[in-house]
Amino acid sequence: MKTTIINYLEGMNETTSNISSIGSFVSQLHRDAAQRVRSEIMSNLSKDSTAYRIISESDYSVFSYSQLSLIADELMSNESFVNRIVSEADYNRRKYEQKIQESKNKKIANKESSSDFLKQVKDAGKKLADYYSFVKSNKKYAREFYSKKFTQESVNNFLNLN
Repeated sequence: MKTTIINYLEGMNETTSNISSIGSFVSQLHRDAAQRVRSEIMSNLSKDSTAYRIISESDYSVFSYSQLSLIADELMSNESFVNRIVSEADYNRRKYEQKIQESKNKKIANKESSSDFLKQVKDAGKKLADYYSFVKSNKKYAREFYSKKFTQESVNNFLNLN
C-alpha cells in the first residue's frame, strides 16, 4: 500500500521534457499537474507535520525517494485518503489489464478469421514463413502482419509472385 502512495506522490515531481540539443524544460502543464498534487497532499496533512513542512517549504521541483517515503508514512494515518488512492490505482490497473486482454482477444479473433487464407498458402505448397516475410516487407500489406488479419488480396499476390 505504501508503494501505491509513493507512486501517487511522485506526481509532485515536475516532469521534464527533452528537446534534442536545446536541453530540457518543464512545461506549464507539468508544473500545474505537480502543483495540483502538492495542494491535494498538503490538504490531507496536518500543518504541524514534517511532511507538510517538506512540501510547503521546498523550492525543489523534484522530491527525493526518502522525502516521498516520509510523506507517505504520514499520509498512511489518513485512512480515507489512502483508501481513495488505492481504489484509484486498482481501477487504473484493472482498466489497463482489460485493455490488454481486449487487444489479445482481437488478435486471436483476427488469427481465426485469417486461418482460411493461411490454409490457401499451405495448400499451394508454400511456406508460411515466406508469406509472413512477404507481407511484412510489403508496405501495402505490412499492417496485416502485425494485426494478424490477413486478406485474400495479399494471399493472391504472394501466390502469383512465386
